[in-house]
Amino acid sequence: MRRGKNEKKQELTGSDFEYVLVLGEELSPQNCRGYVENLRKEGDKLGLRFVPTGDDWRVIMVAATVEALGRQAEQISLLKPLIRGLQPTGPFVYEIRQDFVGWGSQGFFLPCERSHLTYMLLLNMKGIDISGVPYVLITRLEHDGVIEAVFPAHDHVETKKLLQKSFFRRGESERDGLGFLGDLASVVFSPVNGIREYYGSEVAFYFAWLDFFTLWLLAPSLVGFSLWYFRGEYTVDDSPYIPFFSLFVIFWSALYIKYWDRQASDFACRWGTLDAARKESIRPQFEGEIRTSPITGKPEIYFSAYHRIPLYTFSFAVTLVALGIAGIVMGLFLNLEGYVHKDSPIYVPWLAKRAEPGGFFFVSDNDGLWQNIVGMVPVVLHSSVILGLNSLYRYIAEWLTEVENHRTEHEHEDSLIIKRFLFEAFDCYMALFYIAFYELNPIHLRKELISLYCVDSLRRVACECALPLVLQKATALVDSLIQKPPLSNKKRRQRPTSRRPPGTIDGTRVRCASVEWTRG
Repeated sequence: MRRGKNEKKQELTGSDFEYVLVLGEELSPQNCRGYVENLRKEGDKLGLRFVPTGDDWRVIMVAATVEALGRQAEQISLLKPLIRGLQPTGPFVYEIRQDFVGWGSQGFFLPCERSHLTYMLLLNMKGIDISGVPYVLITRLEHDGVIEAVFPAHDHVETKKLLQKSFFRRGESERDGLGFLGDLASVVFSPVNGIREYYGSEVAFYFAWLDFFTLWLLAPSLVGFSLWYFRGEYTVDDSPYIPFFSLFVIFWSALYIKYWDRQASDFACRWGTLDAARKESIRPQFEGEIRTSPITGKPEIYFSAYHRIPLYTFSFAVTLVALGIAGIVMGLFLNLEGYVHKDSPIYVPWLAKRAEPGGFFFVSDNDGLWQNIVGMVPVVLHSSVILGLNSLYRYIAEWLTEVENHRTEHEHEDSLIIKRFLFEAFDCYMALFYIAFYELNPIHLRKELISLYCVDSLRRVACECALPLVLQKATALVDSLIQKPPLSNKKRRQRPTSRRPPGTIDGTRVRCASVEWTRG
């Protein structure tokens, strides 16, 4: 029996593929075809569709049926608005799906929910090794190098809507009705609800915190500016009001943390993540001996906690060496910046002389612009070295965490976060603690703090805003040049109407990586 057009659209997620798999470059087209057929065989059981693109079958688009998404939403108790009931939302149940607001429409599942549900379905594809132990098929193929990348596909219609809401494009502001304050808020603050709908709660929480932190910084900024403006005969460092300002910042910090907890709980209630539990999955890299589980009676991989103690000791030793190197580098740059006195145990004469009167990096109050720029060179180098050491240790921490052989992704991530936090906190703030509590020099402390903050802020703006914008514009320019037909061609190329490119579902545009189609 042949399906109608509407039934065909209902079979898949609607207008978009949700995920993309990229197979390894070393695989031949025949091998790629074989892996795709195996993925299709397993995916059919879960309602997944794998559609290859191109002749080499390396890029595979992934879609899921509406029923598969609904069944998976029921498994994870996804909260959706109810048509009637004592509560406005409730855990989704596929058998009573008609009781939920918007069921049957294309936008019932938010973009972030469709992406997450599709990824959970991918993780539900299991295999069994020769020892009888089940494993996650996708992660095992990633570990073996068969799959080179797994990432969600962008929906250009949704991203365009999100851009219309954000920053300087007011569009459909989430703060309508506030007049001028609404216009100002739409410029300063992010559309966190729109970000949550498209990117998910984790990304939205970051932007919500960013907005909250920016708003709360107004209070210490105004107090600090007033302290500077009405300083009178005092300098900022000698002002008798400095202790009161410090006390104000302490209370402000405590209130900020408390109120952010309340704000985060409010977002969690609205977004249905208050009681969300992380689903534990065994890492494909986890190794150990095969034993029968005393709880389930099934074969499982077991690695004793006692065997992990030497691995933790090794990680601690390597991290200690890395911290020692960071401490040595910190001492060298403090000498170069002129913050170390001659009686200090980290005093290096041949470096410290460069920042003393007559030295190359010495800056006096009467020096011109050029000498002030030269005097900033050690600070810029210090910030760059801190960034480089943090980036280098990031790879070391990932390798050490891999060696520790953690069973779940949760344990792996926690161990990695602890290592990186300890190292980066030491690397970034140890110089400030040394100046404050050993040198006891508040003037140098303020100068170092302002210098590091300004240099790091400029770096972040360049790396996180300017560079992505330049790359986006360059990519758009290259795409327009590639898609634009040559001027010498008088005859336009007609788009085929009777034949669709491989993998199309209905008439919308999909772009993923270097693959772009226009659906007919």
